[in-house]
Amino acid sequence: MTSSTLRKQVDQLDVKRVDCRPVIRSYMQKLNLIGTINEMLPTEMNVEPGVIIAGMIQDTFSGRSPLYRLQQFFAAEDTELLLGKHVDSEVFADHNVGRVMDRIYEFGASRMFSKLSRHAAMIYELDLSVGHWDSTSVSVWGDYRCCDVDNDQMLKITHGHSNDHRPDLKQFLLQMLCV
Repeated sequence: MTSSTLRKQVDQLDVKRVDCRPVIRSYMQKLNLIGTINEMLPTEMNVEPGVIIAGMIQDTFSGRSPLYRLQQFFAAEDTELLLGKHVDSEVFADHNVGRVMDRIYEFGASRMFSKLSRHAAMIYELDLSVGHWDSTSVSVWGDYRCCDVDNDQMLKITHGHSNDHRPDLKQFLLQMLCV
């Protein structure tokens, strides 16, 4: 093979930067992320919710596009490399992403995260015998009419003991369990 022939072949290569995304796909496959999400979010859509969420995860690791640009992002990507199977970029159209987000809301984002975390802990045989519970308050100011309604699903913004030593400000509480 002559050097000019080799140069022509090299010039015809389509080279793309993939960073850590094949590693992320490998973890998603080991966790059966797409299948597990599809079981949690049954739908009559022509697209699997797990594929949309896996795509959102890959997009996040690439630098994070706005949700309305997912279709544009995947038009330039090798979906088989990132998701484990070929998927047309049209799958990531706004209406599909919106419907999946609605299904996540209906199912409960925290519930979904808990189920996925438990599944991952079982697959990787993580020691769950030790945990750390942490909470912090965040001070805010202004009027919040949504907080006048007594609803367990709403964010509770109220006066209370403030870590900022500002009893005049309203606050909300963030809590997290880390294992």
